[in-house]
Amino acid sequence: MEIKIEVPKGYKAKGFNKETNTIQFEKEINLLAELVEKYAINTEGLEQDDVAFKVLKKIVKEVNGGWIPNWKDNTEKKWYPYFNMDDFSLYACFCYHSCSPASLVFKSEKLCREAVEKYFDVFKIYFNGSDR
Repeated sequence: MEIKIEVPKGYKAKGFNKETNTIQFEKEINLLAELVEKYAINTEGLEQDDVAFKVLKKIVKEVNGGWIPNWKDNTEKKWYPYFNMDDFSLYACFCYHSCSPASLVFKSEKLCREAVEKYFDVFKIYFNGSDR
């Protein structure tokens, strides 16, 4: 016998308790939505990838501890993540001194890698336009 149960919006099925014959649900974590709320970002009329970019700019500023890249200093390293787009995975964190292909730069490779690991889903939405 098959029984279909509609999972409440914002939740996912966690498992079935045989003793009580109940299905347990847990709240889905939507990292992007949580960060939008944390940073009080107005998302009205924005596509999901635009929202992710606004969130990433806040994250980069926070992770860098207020550090702002000095684009006139050719000796200062500026790190940015580079992704494999076919399977969306981090390829490397590259370093530039006086130019950058992205505005999301970090003051160290370590901070770049840690941010990608912690906020991977947000980077994925930004680069792919969704979390697929």
